[in-house]
Amino acid sequence: MAAAAELACLDRALEESRRAALTVTTPTAEGDPIVTSWQLTYDGTLTADIDSSKDRFGSEEHSHVSCGTVTELPDLTTCGRQQ
Repeated sequence: MAAAAELACLDRALEESRRAALTVTTPTAEGDPIVTSWQLTYDGTLTADIDSSKDRFGSEEHSHVSCGTVTELPDLTTCGRQQ
């Protein structure tokens, strides 16, 4: 997941009603990259595009998740995903 400094930047943008973006690359168990690009809008809407296209043993697809409009930064590892 993202480092503390990057999360703090995203959190500040939320507090100040600014747009922000954060891209995080995490490896699968086999080492393939999963790229997640978070987008925060002026009104606090938080969404992510997840690119699994280079995951040779997974879905190899793109997906989109939405956390809706947030007032505080949620846990990005579970936000918008089925539990």
